[in-house]
Amino acid sequence: PDSPEDPIAVFRTGGRFCAVRDVCPHAGFSLADGEFDAEAGVVTCPEHGSRFQVCSGERLRGPADYPLKTYPAFAENEELWVEIEQDA
Repeated sequence: PDSPEDPIAVFRTGGRFCAVRDVCPHAGFSLADGEFDAEAGVVTCPEHGSRFQVCSGERLRGPADYPLKTYPAFAENEELWVEIEQDA
């Protein structure tokens, strides 16, 4: 299968893995480079400070106006898997 057009960031919080589109919807910066609060499951964009809940994608603080796209992620046999739906 093809990979998505944009990169994906995977975060570990509360014993689970959460995957999101690794592009802030405000100005396109990588969220993987941002500050991550693993206890709260919140990532802060390193450029303009938008905050997102990584498991739901919910925007908690702007300037971003939109939530993040999320992907199901799980560990199996010491490998990390991210499910990517293909458009028909």
